[in-house]
Amino acid sequence: NPASAPSDIRWTVYTEADGLPGGGTASIRPLADGMIWVIQAASGGSLNIFDGQSWRGTPLSDLGIQGDCSNPVQTRDGTVWLSARYVVHAFREGRWTSYRRPEVPIPSAQNLLHESADGALWIIGPGTEIRRVDYQTSAWSGLQGLNFHWESPEGTQWFLSREGRVVRRDRGVWTSFGSEDGAIDAPVALLGTRRGEVWIAGSHAGVAATARYQGGRWERFVHPNFAWSIDARALAETADGSVWFGAAVDSRGPSEHRAGLLQ
Repeated sequence: NPASAPSDIRWTVYTEADGLPGGGTASIRPLADGMIWVIQAASGGSLNIFDGQSWRGTPLSDLGIQGDCSNPVQTRDGTVWLSARYVVHAFREGRWTSYRRPEVPIPSAQNLLHESADGALWIIGPGTEIRRVDYQTSAWSGLQGLNFHWESPEGTQWFLSREGRVVRRDRGVWTSFGSEDGAIDAPVALLGTRRGEVWIAGSHAGVAATARYQGGRWERFVHPNFAWSIDARALAETADGSVWFGAAVDSRGPSEHRAGLLQ
């Protein structure tokens, strides 16, 4: 609402006239030294650095980097990481290093990067696999059959397994939850809320279902009048604290299925 916005906010638009190339999808990352990196991911992508006054652009090909790189992340040691399909690039102490398949076990996807609370770098391949890298040593480790979904502010990590179980890693202790604990038998997505609750969504006994983990126990909710399942792409928490779920595709089958959204 412009009427309620603070009067000291001033917007500035940067275009090609300011030295910022157009085209491609822009990924933005403020760095610890005050610089702002903008990666334009395209066939002729570029790295654009803003020092607060002016832009300096360099084609990614001049740096030996694939043009479709995106998702810049700076880890606490100062290294800046970029990801692309089959490769992860690292910029440290003024030099670029590339890690590629098959020399290193990077997921075969357009990867997402995330630094966890313990300082490890997670390389997440949507729909494929996940790798946890302690890059300060030569050790690489993979978690077979697990799909990472959320890390709480306290550092607890939550996964879903290929067997349909919820897996938690809390201070080095692994715990597996199933329908016998009050969870659902076919979870497809997991959501952590600002209040610290954990929600899973999917189906139970062939009917759309959700479950909430709070206070050390699971509470299951079955939604027979909604759909046969919750869609893995359709869950979110809104600003008012509500949790929303969307029906899986092809849910308008039996007459009792109303599909749509569930709040």
